[in-house]
Amino acid sequence: MLKAGGKVGENDEYTLIKFLGKGTYGVVWQAEKRIRYADKGRNYALKFLFDDTSEEVDFAKFKREVNAWIDASGHSNVIDIHDAFSDKGRFVIVSDFAEGGSLGDWLKYFRQTSSFEQAIEMMRGILNGLIHLHSQTPKIVHCDLKPENVLLKSKVPHLIDFGLSRIVEDSLRKTTHTLGSWFYISPDAIKGEISPKVDIWSAGVIFYEMLCGYNPFYDDKIAGLQTDTSQKFALAQAISLNEPKPLPSNVPKELQDIIFKALQKNPKQRFTTEEMYKSLDDAFYELRFKAARLKETIVDSSWQDTKTKEPQRTSSLLKETKPRIENEEKTRIEENKKLQEKRQNEALRQNELEKARRLQEAEEKHKQEELALKEKEDIERQQKEIEKRKFDELEKIRLQKLAEDERKKLETEKEERLEAERQKKSLAVQLQKEKAKKEKIQRVEEQKKKEELKRRQKQQRWETIKSLILLPINLPWILVLELIDNTKDDWKHRDYSSIFFLRICGTLLLIGGLLFLGFVAFIQIVTWNDTSVKFFRDGESCFKEKNYDCAISNFSEVVKSKPESTYAYFYRGISYNNINEFDKAIVDYSKTIELEPQDAPTIASAYINRGNAYWNQKNYEKALNDYGKFIELRPADAVGYFNRGLVYNINREYNKAITDFNKAVELDPNKANYYRSRAAALENIKNLVQAQSDRKKADELEGKK
Repeated sequence: MLKAGGKVGENDEYTLIKFLGKGTYGVVWQAEKRIRYADKGRNYALKFLFDDTSEEVDFAKFKREVNAWIDASGHSNVIDIHDAFSDKGRFVIVSDFAEGGSLGDWLKYFRQTSSFEQAIEMMRGILNGLIHLHSQTPKIVHCDLKPENVLLKSKVPHLIDFGLSRIVEDSLRKTTHTLGSWFYISPDAIKGEISPKVDIWSAGVIFYEMLCGYNPFYDDKIAGLQTDTSQKFALAQAISLNEPKPLPSNVPKELQDIIFKALQKNPKQRFTTEEMYKSLDDAFYELRFKAARLKETIVDSSWQDTKTKEPQRTSSLLKETKPRIENEEKTRIEENKKLQEKRQNEALRQNELEKARRLQEAEEKHKQEELALKEKEDIERQQKEIEKRKFDELEKIRLQKLAEDERKKLETEKEERLEAERQKKSLAVQLQKEKAKKEKIQRVEEQKKKEELKRRQKQQRWETIKSLILLPINLPWILVLELIDNTKDDWKHRDYSSIFFLRICGTLLLIGGLLFLGFVAFIQIVTWNDTSVKFFRDGESCFKEKNYDCAISNFSEVVKSKPESTYAYFYRGISYNNINEFDKAIVDYSKTIELEPQDAPTIASAYINRGNAYWNQKNYEKALNDYGKFIELRPADAVGYFNRGLVYNINREYNKAITDFNKAVELDPNKANYYRSRAAALENIKNLVQAQSDRKKADELEGKK
């Protein structure tokens, strides 16, 4: 809230002293600006473009008024602007303080006691200010000329308030709304046509009021209307259609003619500013001349009366009075001529100075416009570059977001599928475990029975073998002992033929026993090999039934009996892999690779399976090596390229991954997951078009719409 004693300004340098008035677009206060190192300050007028109860004005309008006032300043009949700022949300314009009040105050208090010559002098000062405005390049039209916007400073009129002023490039400018105060607005301004002739009309209305004290169009009928809107409408009709009310008879005809021409409805028939100023100047001297002649007439009249009454003094009066009057008149005429010449010379000098100033200002303005244009072009270029960078960044962010959304969507879908598969697999595993548990119990019981049977059979075989082994050893000795008993007499009688026969029989029996032992060993070896085959077949059956514990047990028996069995190591490795015992799986795959020759069909499968085990352990470097070995052995198999591409994608080597996916698609173009994996890699290098194409292809292969 503004009040006397309040501080305003960016540094509170202005102190409010007195409220001066309120207008349509703001309030005016007298304020004192403190001056450092001085005991007193200087008075200024502060125009607040709104007060605490009004709405905020547009900054563009404030800026336009300030710029117009700056262009108008620097003339003896225009109040100079000194500063403009914003204080607590209020726009403020600082200008010179006029101690004499406004022309409205002069009309109210001093009009009746003033002469026509004083009114003319006042109007000449107003027109002189308008000449300054209308001579600017481009022209400045005040558009709101009224007594309240003319301040008296040292009794000289000064124009103020350029809030409604307009810049006119040509002779006429159109506007979409009415500008000016309704008592002083012209018919063409009501239509929205703005030109310097608008100010001439307003000056004519003001001069009319200065001469007679009332408005030429406002009457009691209009004043009797109830609302402001109806009064304004009626006044606008009167201005547009009616002639001005006649001036009083005491107003000189020269002045009536000036007002008549200034208030022409057609702006083309009105004065220009210079023409109206010259007409007032001529009228001023004409009135002075008439006043002098009137004084001469009065003197001549007095002289005639004297001649009639006192004939004896006629000659002396004529000689004394007439020459004196003639000299006074001559002196007055000469002074008027000198004054007129002086004013003309001063006006010419002022015009020359004004032309030089305007030329200099025009050159400076042209330079400033060129600099401003260059700065504007630089700013526009920078703004375009900034906008382009912003657009590129936003486009990049949009594409990244699109790719990220697509990736998240795919991951979500993948997680959902994996979750469904996990649940399904978990249920199947649970059922399988229960089934396997039952089967395992049965197999354990059967195994125990088989092992017991095998143990008994083995024991029986061993007893048999033992008996058979001991038979050829014992039998010859039994026979020998029997023969010895039977041939004791032969020895006694030295019957060497019987002794020789005995030796031959013993030798034959020994050879037969050795042959029998060889036969028994051969049978045992054959029987042992048949046991390894049986364990391998049982392991295969368990593997097919996904009973990996059973498979591992049987393949382990095979490995024990035949350590060189590569297939037993290979299938046991796959079984370990399926139950997530990757370390053991890697050992068996490595054993298979060690035992198998390089051209064997199993070795390529061992490499790729060991690569999968390394991948599950996140040992991607070794996985890449094994996939590379597989590709060397089977270059026409798409699986190796696909698996290696997946590892490259995990390692963020997207170009290598895309190369392997391309090869996999080339070798096997009917696998949907090949296209989907390549799409993921393409999205990572921002190739969204090809990625979208691959996803569509994958959907087609999976039967999706």
